[in-house]
Amino acid sequence: TGAGDVLFSAIPNSGVSRWDFTNPNSDVSVAVDQRGNNDGSVSGATYLPSGGPNGTGAYSFDGSDDFISFGSPSNLVQEPFSVSALAKFDNLGSTETLFSHIEELTTEGWEITKNSSDEASFLVGDSNAVTTITGNTTISTNTYFLITGTYDGSGNLTVYLDGTQENTGSGPFDSQASVT
Repeated sequence: TGAGDVLFSAIPNSGVSRWDFTNPNSDVSVAVDQRGNNDGSVSGATYLPSGGPNGTGAYSFDGSDDFISFGSPSNLVQEPFSVSALAKFDNLGSTETLFSHIEELTTEGWEITKNSSDEASFLVGDSNAVTTITGNTTISTNTYFLITGTYDGSGNLTVYLDGTQENTGSGPFDSQASVT
């Protein structure tokens, strides 16, 4: 729910879900899943039809209460998996969650963020453990960054910024730990 424009997109054009915000149905209150059946419900974010990179669509979030809810589809919990978000930030110095699939009131699930030190961050957790890995490149304002987190299904995580590996880590957890 960070301030700035966000374009979620899987690269390459494959995987379980892909939201490129071209909104072929013209209903900007719905973030259409181009790949699967995980359409999102937009709350508060402003749709910018040509606000994304190369004139594509994007949503702008105010940094306080705007979000897109994809519910809790079980097919977003895969082992192994990767998740990416292309984002441009207007403000720095605060944590901005880009994409999160964490069971409410638990630590079970995953998320990718820009942390308060303005670095890419990837978290995976279950009911027993949480592992967060952080990149080492400082993110700046008004530039699109592709933040990607990968989990290999065996406890190993990697965070990438613009396709370059930033950091790796591991944890004793199962990413499919009853996230519903």
